Amino acid sequence: LFMAGWLDAVAIQERTGRPLDPKNPAPRPSVLRAVSTADGKTLAEWKLDCEPVFDGMAAAYGRLFVSLKDGSVLCLGEKE
Repeated sequence: LFMAGWLDAVAIQERTGRPLDPKNPAPRPSVLRAVSTADGKTLAEWKLDCEPVFDGMAAAYGRLFVSLKDGSVLCLGEKE
């Protein structure tokens, strides 16, 4: 299972989702993560240069395509 998104870098309020300290909105590091469907363990993790677009990931032709908020698209697959 592949998932992409930003890691929670700041403490947030449960009901609103807003930072507890709005004066210190830390940058949100983004990652692409491969997770085992059998036991939920992380198999691999890669840092992304930009946040991914919501619902912007697709698998096709043996590759994984990830759309990023800077307008770029990553195409990941095995080296040939």
